[in-house]
Amino acid sequence: MRNFYINLVCLMICGFVFSQSSTTVALSDPTINNQFGMPSFADEERQAELIAAIKNSEDLQWSKALISSEGELKEVIARYNPLNDEIEIKEGENFYQLLKADNLLITFESTGKKYQLKSYNGDDNQIYKSYFLVNTMNDTDYILKKESYEMVKTNKKTPYNSVRLNRRVLTKKNHFYLWHNNELFYLSTNRTLIRRNYPDYKKEIIKYTRKHKLNSKNEEDLVKLATYIKSLIV
Repeated sequence: MRNFYINLVCLMICGFVFSQSSTTVALSDPTINNQFGMPSFADEERQAELIAAIKNSEDLQWSKALISSEGELKEVIARYNPLNDEIEIKEGENFYQLLKADNLLITFESTGKKYQLKSYNGDDNQIYKSYFLVNTMNDTDYILKKESYEMVKTNKKTPYNSVRLNRRVLTKKNHFYLWHNNELFYLSTNRTLIRRNYPDYKKEIIKYTRKHKLNSKNEEDLVKLATYIKSLIV
């Protein structure tokens, strides 16, 4: 079992307070900075490419969104920032980060995407919070979905609405996690990752993936894998 952020960095290489009756949702201090931030690349050209591509991608634009917290709803103008894993709120010329409180659910009107906040224990025994996509492909609440973005060299158009820069396009990848007892388990049929993330059950899991010919690119296969792993660790 590995810290979520370690896995995600390897794969990428690379209270909002709203007043409504007695409810408060917390925001950070305001800023006039409308930038996505800088990914930790040593290559400044790659930094600029990724930021420009993300800024122009259709599913990461400012959009009407509905925030749900403790049964209360609030309409805002917001966007998800994948470079720092934050929901950002726009009010006039000011920009805020939605403070990560429990039980947050953010639904974007333009894309229909829903982000949920989950807390989990890291390998260092610290508690972390991160946004995950509500996965409409399955009805299990223990399988979490995360999207990452990176620039990939290609001369072909991808199904995803990409921005071409210097023969590289912005590519979106999906990552899936099993959430159990406030811990994250990365879902993959890669044997190296299985041995590293599930040392106590590596033989059983590898045997299961071979027997059922599971593929990490198939979401249904990952649902089967998550259900099997959950049965082992319960």
